[in-house]
Amino acid sequence: MSSFDKNWFKNDYGSKVLQSFRQKDKIRIYGLIEKPTLPGSFTQYEEEKFKILILGRSFSGKTSFINSFISSKINDKEYIETPGIQITNLYWPVKMVDCEKMMVFNLGFWDIGDSAFKKYTYIQPASVECLDCRIFIFSWIDKQSFIDILNSLKQLESEPNREKIPNIIIGTKFDKVIHSEIDPKLINEIEKFSSTRIINFSSYVNQSFDQMSLIMNRICEVLWDKKFSNGNKIF
Repeated sequence: MSSFDKNWFKNDYGSKVLQSFRQKDKIRIYGLIEKPTLPGSFTQYEEEKFKILILGRSFSGKTSFINSFISSKINDKEYIETPGIQITNLYWPVKMVDCEKMMVFNLGFWDIGDSAFKKYTYIQPASVECLDCRIFIFSWIDKQSFIDILNSLKQLESEPNREKIPNIIIGTKFDKVIHSEIDPKLINEIEKFSSTRIINFSSYVNQSFDQMSLIMNRICEVLWDKKFSNGNKIF
């Protein structure tokens, strides 16, 4: 059972709260010294900050996935690899089921170019320091990108004294899944091994805000479960 009330923003008041996090049909970007301002009784809220590392091979859709939340101008036909590290901070509100408490998650998405990750040795330790979650991204029309994630998960599992960090798996270009060569047995294997279901994401830029909300809520749930399982009470 979810700890979050997933329907709170469907009423009039919740819709007004959500406006602080929207920019038309995208998620609003705030500056370094800016924060969301909520209306009414939710003007005081607790903010929780999390670091999320985006992983996946080149062309898998890592940058496009993040940009689809904030921009309506994405050109997947002209691929340009992320130069170095690109950090995108997004705020997202959640309301707890068992109380009136409002929380705001400050999600820092770390997107690292594959070439930079391999070339500069300091990037790897910096990217995993104080890490809260990994998001593995593959393309449904690139079988090797899927196999790479499965191998990475197995490698992480075999590491001694590894820190228990939750993983989320997202499959991009789901609108082209009819052309996929990924064996269903591999899909079952990775979901069983990682104890998580794949989140499917199409390559369309104009995702509906409801679709984006579902993904953001799922990410927040995973982060909440990690914090709660570690014995850290947020309230």
